Amino acid sequence: MKRTTKIQIGIFVTLIFLVFNSFGQTPVQMYGKLHTQGSKIVDSTGKAVQLRGMSFFWSQWIGKYYTYNTVKWLRDDWKCTVVRAAMAVNSGGYMSNPASEKAKIETIVQAAIDLGIYVIIDWHSHSAELAAETAQAKLFFAEMATKYGDKPNIIYEIYNEPLNVSWKDTLKVYHEAVIEEIRKKDSDNIIVCGTGNWSQDVDIAAANPITKYSNIAYSLHYYAATHKKWLRDKALLAINKGMPLFITEFGTCLASGTGVLDSVETETWWDFSDTHKISWCNWSVADKTETASILQPGASTEGNWPLSQLTPSGILVRNELRKQYSIISNNDSIAIIISSPQSITALGGTTVSFNVEAIGRKPFTYLWKYNNVEIPNSNSATLTLQNISANNIGQYHVEITNSFGITISNKASLTVKTKEPYNNTVSQIPGKIEAEHYDLGGENISYHDMNIENSGKAFRQDGVDIEPTSDGGPGYNVGWTEAGEWLEYSVFIHNSGEYRIDLR
Repeated sequence: MKRTTKIQIGIFVTLIFLVFNSFGQTPVQMYGKLHTQGSKIVDSTGKAVQLRGMSFFWSQWIGKYYTYNTVKWLRDDWKCTVVRAAMAVNSGGYMSNPASEKAKIETIVQAAIDLGIYVIIDWHSHSAELAAETAQAKLFFAEMATKYGDKPNIIYEIYNEPLNVSWKDTLKVYHEAVIEEIRKKDSDNIIVCGTGNWSQDVDIAAANPITKYSNIAYSLHYYAATHKKWLRDKALLAINKGMPLFITEFGTCLASGTGVLDSVETETWWDFSDTHKISWCNWSVADKTETASILQPGASTEGNWPLSQLTPSGILVRNELRKQYSIISNNDSIAIIISSPQSITALGGTTVSFNVEAIGRKPFTYLWKYNNVEIPNSNSATLTLQNISANNIGQYHVEITNSFGITISNKASLTVKTKEPYNNTVSQIPGKIEAEHYDLGGENISYHDMNIENSGKAFRQDGVDIEPTSDGGPGYNVGWTEAGEWLEYSVFIHNSGEYRIDLR
């Protein structure tokens, strides 16, 4: 449903710019002053609005992307209607360097105002309830409200991610104190309040919401590979109580910012957000070597990023953002890929398929390539390879042609793996098999583990959870098991018959 592509730049950029401006207005001109109404954020006419965009990284660590041109590229190429300026508060941030950190935020705010998109001014902290920090937050937001409060672009996020602290006794008290300072200068721009446990306990806040002030929303943060249906259920409880949510930060991976890119859960969250008109910002505009970053190390600090400078997460998110505007154009365009070919790891001898889905002016002509060489008779949206072997290892992409031109997809890799016995030793049956001596091959080849990390941090460098033990044998055991996990072992059975398995 929602993926990305590599495009012939000269034709595509011009086309999408026209689509973006097909209304002749910027997002702020289209929606005007936002406010809350029940569980929704609505525009100046009372119609529900869903903003989509990007969050910048901690300002003190990767502040190099806090530039006008980055904001402009995110608006024009990525189709962002909102950006989030994440002003670091501690660890070298605002509390110790207020002038330099505030200057970065004001660069982004002014760029958003000039370019006609919305901007979140984010107090990026995990300890804002501490007295010294609360005092600084009140002064900072009073200054921001004085300077920008008359602009409809502005959204205040007054506490990024509280930890495990009381909503009633601590967080609500903090929020009301800071809101009071903002409302002295800005009576109506939306203020987003952080909720407990990394902005996940929206259900708790919904049971005791802030009623003293209007136009208040609440932050919901998730990372797709960690936070799944249980967090959507909490969000739904809050929505059903009339609480307006804003996903001011989400990632496509684990909550650590690392690990697998979980496109399935990411798209489930996008569907949930679309259904309930929840605005969102993706984490993050950064070139840090981690899954959540949208940029490869060293990518330009002024935008104009080719696809080669984007990470898989960046490609996925960019495509989702652009898709919203491509639909507006009534599909009268060059092919726009909304579901890209995905890399595959599979066992030799099996059948695999690469798939692509695109919208735009039809009919389409498809041409698949293997390591940039044309594959004969590959004229459909699906490329199927049967009985794969080492000869099929490489990169695959597809070119889609219509009357407007050619669209080139990303390159997806095929890795063909075979299982091998651990230490090249086949276990004997009857005999003893150490649990940690499962076959080599990797995830979904020789084992399946729900958590990509080794929770026991011992013995082998893969995802199976192994820990030391003093209970005999080589000194390790497999633990943290969950339903659906499995391990495979290569064995030699000396004689046919029935065998009893004893597990300890």
